[in-house]
Amino acid sequence: MRKSIILKVKLKVEGDAAPAADFEQLALQAVRDILAAGSAQQPLLKVTLKESRESSNDDDEAGSTNAKEAGSTAASEAGKAADGNAQATPGK
Repeated sequence: MRKSIILKVKLKVEGDAAPAADFEQLALQAVRDILAAGSAQQPLLKVTLKESRESSNDDDEAGSTNAKEAGSTAASEAGKAADGNAQATPGK
C-alpha cells in the first residue's frame, strides 16, 4: 500500500560565511546535501523538499521572506552528486 505524510520540520542552520556570500543559498544546499546523505539510510522512502523559507526569528511560523519552491528530491540530489542522473525509486 502506497502511503505518504507531510511533516513540518523547522531547522536552524548556523555557520561562518564571507560577508558577500548568499547564506540562504549556502544553508539550503546544506539541507539538500543532508537529506541526500540520509536517503541512503532509507532507500525505500522518497523524501521531497517542497518548500524552504527564511524566517526572521525562531518563533516565526508564518512570516517569511524569499519563499521558494524547491522541487528536487533527496534521492535526486543524491543521484546528482553520484553521477548526475541517478534517482532512487521507492519499492512497491
